[in-house]
This record gives sequence, C-alpha cells and structure tokens, in this order.
Amino acid sequence: MTAVDLFGLLGSLLVGIGLYGLITGACALRKIVAFNLLGAGVFLVFGVIARRGAGAGFPGDPVPQALVITGLVVAFAATALAVGLLVRLAESAGVGDVDDQLLPAPKITLGPMPEPPSGTEERPASPGAVALGEHAQSRVVAVVPPADRDPDDQTIAGSCA
Repeated sequence: MTAVDLFGLLGSLLVGIGLYGLITGACALRKIVAFNLLGAGVFLVFGVIARRGAGAGFPGDPVPQALVITGLVVAFAATALAVGLLVRLAESAGVGDVDDQLLPAPKITLGPMPEPPSGTEERPASPGAVALGEHAQSRVVAVVPPADRDPDDQTIAGSCA
C-alpha cells in the first residue's frame, strides 16, 4: 500500500464520518464539526487525485491543488459564519453564555402569518420570527424549540448534553 492509497482511504474515511455526523447529529455545533470533517476528507481526496500522476513521472496536477487551497479558505469562512450565527441564535433565545453549551439544531417552519385576535391591536412578531422580504404580511419564519425543553429552563442544551 503506497502513501497515495493510504491518504485516499483516510480521505474516504473522513468523508464517511462527516456524512454520518451530519445525518445523525442532534446539535448544530456537532453538525458544524461534522461538516468540517466532510470537507477535510474531500480536500484530502482532491490532494490524492492531484498526486496520482506524479508516481508515473508526471508533475502533479495544479488544478486540484488550487481547488484545495481555495476550499480551505472558504471552509474556514463558512465555519466562522456558522458559529457566529449559532452564537447569535443563542443570544436571541436568551442564553447569556454559550461557552459551555452545545446548541440543538432548531426546527425552521414556514407558514402563514397568524392573524391577530379580534378586538386587539396588531401584535408585533415574536423575537424569533423573521419576515421574508415582500411577503412580510403573508409568510413568517419561526424557530421552534425542541419539544423536550422545559420552557422555564434558560439553557438550550436540549438532547445534546
């Protein structure tokens, strides 16, 4: 078994672990880590593809190498954005400190905007709801907490603990 074969198998293993984590992960933070493992496996496989021709005396293909370098930068930026959004979600849910908590992946539902009860003034949307562009009067995005969460509990660790 050559080094190219070993790195190819390792890349495939990382892709498999990342896919498994994405499918079975209950927490948003674990899904981010699984997505990073998946990306690392894909980058490793691209590196193996770029190196395969070098064994026959040909220089390595520069295109997959350039894709790997670009992909690493994009993956880092996407991870930073995802973690930032996760922290923002935790802050909007009322959690003060997210350093020691694993956050559950929220369920996002689309539905018609609820009508205000008769005889009352128009109520503002809940803090977790975000209106969608021109259809602000007809559609709303709602973040639904997990069913096993105690409404008085200030943590949002849910089933991830």
